[in-house]
Amino acid sequence: PIEAMAVDVSNPVLTRKDNWIVQGGVLTAITPTAAQLLATAQATQKAVIADAFKNATYNVPISYMGTTFFTDQNSQTMLSGALTVLNPIGSTPAGFSWWDATDTAVPMTLAQLQGLAVAILTMFNTNFAKQKSLLAQISAATTVATVQAIVW
Repeated sequence: PIEAMAVDVSNPVLTRKDNWIVQGGVLTAITPTAAQLLATAQATQKAVIADAFKNATYNVPISYMGTTFFTDQNSQTMLSGALTVLNPIGSTPAGFSWWDATDTAVPMTLAQLQGLAVAILTMFNTNFAKQKSLLAQISAATTVATVQAIVW
């Protein structure tokens, strides 16, 4: 690695670019401080945990009533909309079904549909609490190695 090398510059004024600095005609690599490395590792790992939360919450089907149902945001929005309409009525219409992750119609009562919503909400809450705990651990970590060891 190049630590320092002479550079032909007409103006010896301090110049910075990326991780290099030209000062007095010498190009020198800037070595990040331990605090900068830790902050970078923390930001990177927080992004990894946020992505893992989204994946675990919206891309993993949930088991319910002997089958699995999608939990993506569109599915959650449709379920919430259905319950908004059906809860005041107090029941599902005759022949009502909710489609599972295999594209099979699953007959459901209002209580079963509410149960699916509760199962998804419980999974979401569990994942959210886990995410918050991991993010707090990352913030409290004092070494890059500790930060990188915090995984979903």
